Amino acid sequence: MIQEWVNLGMWWLQSMLKDWWALCLSLCLVLLVSLVLLLSTNEGLLRQVEGKIGGVLLELGSKKLLDKAGLQKKQIFVGGTTNVIMHYYERNPTNDTTNDTTNDTTNSSTSSSCKTILLCHGMTSESKNMSTLVKLLAEAFPTWRMIAPDCLGHGHDLQRAIQLYQNGQDFEYPSPEQMGHCVMDLLDTLKIEQVYAYGASMGGALVYFLQQKRPELVTHAMLISPAVEAVLDDKFLADWESGRKKHFCWTSRNDVELFMQDLSCPQRKANPIPSFMLQAIWEERQRNEPPGHFKNYFNNLLEHKGKDPDWMGTPVDCAPELPRLVLWPEEDFISNFKKGKAFFQKSHNTQFLPLPDCGHLFHADGKTVLVHAAPYFIDYIQKQELSIDKAKDEL
Repeated sequence: MIQEWVNLGMWWLQSMLKDWWALCLSLCLVLLVSLVLLLSTNEGLLRQVEGKIGGVLLELGSKKLLDKAGLQKKQIFVGGTTNVIMHYYERNPTNDTTNDTTNDTTNSSTSSSCKTILLCHGMTSESKNMSTLVKLLAEAFPTWRMIAPDCLGHGHDLQRAIQLYQNGQDFEYPSPEQMGHCVMDLLDTLKIEQVYAYGASMGGALVYFLQQKRPELVTHAMLISPAVEAVLDDKFLADWESGRKKHFCWTSRNDVELFMQDLSCPQRKANPIPSFMLQAIWEERQRNEPPGHFKNYFNNLLEHKGKDPDWMGTPVDCAPELPRLVLWPEEDFISNFKKGKAFFQKSHNTQFLPLPDCGHLFHADGKTVLVHAAPYFIDYIQKQELSIDKAKDEL
């Protein structure tokens, strides 16, 4: 019996040696099965593998999206009332910024006469995450310039926060008004005279502020559930204050998963983000921000509640005459849909459109809100531009 098994084994080996590809495939299958068995019994090792794979995919995907959008990373010293270095991504109409220097604003394609779209990200996000929206907008408006700044304490500015933490110094968390003035001063430094401005959540509140303070600069606003005080969801605030949910201050990979689920309500998919990507997101956050950074950041913003009734604390829109497009996910768990609708109810120059089956960040189909919102933005800009051209022709 043993001899029969030996003969069978030798026959199998001789057959496989005749076909190196088959041998390699067999070895790969054996290794794969062994790896699966190993990972299934070692959760720590599984998390490490997920983090490595997800991290590589995140980096490659981010670079690919930035290239497709034609976005280039820049920085410039901003004076005015702020005196800080602002980091931002820019898409030039010509996609040729090879001769640009750090503080160069003289490129002919970025002159003040060039039509510009400003894009402001939300809490814990960063400017490079605007790449998908920039790509869609650039396809419709290839001759337009696009600017996406990192808010203070976000994106590239996190490096400054980390350096301060390592040196035993405190990061000075900005007030909502300081954040707004930084963006205004950036646009002035870049000699940008007029923009269409987009913002979601915290970025939406920021654009709302910019348009009120400088309506000649922000001629039109395109907002997704702007997180002004009056629209913040009661349950969201209660969960934050009680500590029932971590939201922005993740302490584990599980916190990331729960937050993504909240961002995607009502979800028709088990989870909009694969588990290995959740691990990569968690590890990236651990590496790239000081402990408790965004918890302190958000608490600092909440401390300003009621201190600026002119815009952030206004119970209803205090500038109903300004032209805006407002999109609001009906299932948004941060900025409440009903409160948002009431906030803009008497804004006669605001187009308010609900986004059904949509959470704060994800639609129920698993796609991001930005993918669903982009066609509305494009249509809005095109109609506004036609109206402007028509008015000029009538003069």
